[in-house]
Amino acid sequence: MDAEAHRVRAVAVVGPLDRPAVAGGGHAAHAQQRAGAVEALLAGGLGDREAAWTCWSIVYFVLGLAQEEQAADRAQGEVLAAALAPGGYPALSRVGAHLADASFDERFEHGIGLMTRR
Repeated sequence: MDAEAHRVRAVAVVGPLDRPAVAGGGHAAHAQQRAGAVEALLAGGLGDREAAWTCWSIVYFVLGLAQEEQAADRAQGEVLAAALAPGGYPALSRVGAHLADASFDERFEHGIGLMTRR
């Protein structure tokens, strides 16, 4: 499952993200990928519904992170700075350094790890 998630992320980050094509799974290759992912999740001990929904969670996580990684060069600092301003959101201010961390590889590994361990 982890290898499949890495492959999907690599494809999604390389060029302009075609969200409908990646998420929709409209052709045989996508069906094969989903089948492999669900198979791995089932083999890992998840129930049918949990395996199906975890597969979708991974797809959407990969899409979201790929979109953020592609947009990383754009000015997003102002939005984050406003959210972290004193008095605004204390919990966000507390973890602000981690929110601004652009280590996409580490964040990817962390997210996939959360979704694939029991």
